[in-house]
Parts: sequence; C-alpha cells; structure tokens
Amino acid sequence: MTMGRLSLLVKAKEIANYMQEHKWRYSQNVSNTWGGAKKKKVSNCASYVCYCLQELKLLKPGQLFYCNKKSQLVFKGTGTKAQILKHYKLIKVGKTPAQYKEKLLPGDICFYCLHTNIFAGVNEKEKMVWWDAGKAGTNTKKTNGIFNNIHRIINSKQKIVFILRWKG
Repeated sequence: MTMGRLSLLVKAKEIANYMQEHKWRYSQNVSNTWGGAKKKKVSNCASYVCYCLQELKLLKPGQLFYCNKKSQLVFKGTGTKAQILKHYKLIKVGKTPAQYKEKLLPGDICFYCLHTNIFAGVNEKEKMVWWDAGKAGTNTKKTNGIFNNIHRIINSKQKIVFILRWKG
C-alpha cells in the first residue's frame, strides 16, 4: 500500500471500530503504545490519533503528542517531533473549524487547547465530520464513558491552534 494523506482516515476508521466493538473507555491514564492500549482498553483524543500513526509506522511505539492547556504542542518519546515532521508539515491556524473549513483537507490532524482530532471531510449536508475520541464520543460524555460515537459531526467554537498536514 502506498502511504498517503488518506491512509490515516482508513486507519482511524479501523481503530475506532475496534475501540467501540471492545467497549473502550475515555481516560487520561493511557498507554503510550497501541499494544499496551489494547490491554488497558482506554484512550483519549490525542492517544487515539497517535495509535493510528503508530499502526501506520509513522510514529514509533511510545511516541505520542498532544496540545496542552497553554496551546503548545507537546511531543512525548525520543525523536517524536522529528519523526512526525518527516511526513507532516506543521501549520499555525488560530481559527475555528468553520472559519477554516475551505482550507481543511481530509486527514488533517487538528490541535486545539487540550484537544486533538482528525478531519474526515464534509458530508452531503455540508457538515464537517471528524474522527474524534474525546469525551463527547462516549455514552456519558465524561471520563470513563464508553466510546460509541468516534466518527461524528462536530460544530466546535474552539479555535484550531495547529494542523499537521501530510506532505505527500
């Protein structure tokens, strides 16, 4: 398979389906590897994206990233930033998804203050659709909720701080 921007969307669907079928829960106490995560059956928004990238071999096991409360990107694991920037370019945005809708591409990894998701595209009703393993993707919309809605329409008012966009 040739790796491309859409490879992430295929993997996101596969992993989301796995998480939902196996009744994974939302937690901040996540594993830093997909293998470890499968044992714990917990994830959050950023670890979900990183597990997809680990499974695509774009990140190594143990490499994670997220956006902190100061809207700064944090890279965990040796060489994580260099590894991801081999394949993705970092774009500073500072706009809401609606304000940036025409510029977003399916497969863009979007970072907000304390949140991360993947833009899936625009549906037939012109609604923006995302792969998003945040609390809102669970049955309770809270920590420990069971994931049941990872692929969904989101109308966020929160500004996208950065995007990682496939270089290919």
